[in-house]
Amino acid sequence: MKGKARKPLSSQKGHITREKIIQLQMEQEAVQTNSDEIERPPVWLVDKEARKEWRRVVPQLKEIGVVGNLDRANIAGYCNAYAQYRYYTEEIKQIRTLERPLSDDELKVIGTASNLQIKYAQELRRFADMCGMSVSSRLKAAAEKTNKTEDRIQSEFGAI
Repeated sequence: MKGKARKPLSSQKGHITREKIIQLQMEQEAVQTNSDEIERPPVWLVDKEARKEWRRVVPQLKEIGVVGNLDRANIAGYCNAYAQYRYYTEEIKQIRTLERPLSDDELKVIGTASNLQIKYAQELRRFADMCGMSVSSRLKAAAEKTNKTEDRIQSEFGAI
């Protein structure tokens, strides 16, 4: 049986004892990782488009402080899914822009490419959420940072 999904301290609801807060803070600090390994894209990314996306998203993710070395595989998964999504989108676009009736073979290619485009769009969303690239995951991270800042101010100056 799986355990209940863990939430960051900032997402906890209800009454939490001071001891539990300290325990949760220590647990959160223990899982934070470095981000030196995500400086460069892995060599096994699917193509140039995936590497380009890596270079676009990693600096932004590091800036908001939501990724570290342990997220490397998820970021790579996102970048590969992005590259594949773009590839099939372009394939569909090229066939649809032909100014003649489409052959049965072209219609089959569009159908296959559309199915793969949908598959990679789903993977994109899944990996984006895991890596802090969705709006909801960024809002959760922002709430956690805000709460930490408020806690620090309150511990230094007391309740205002």
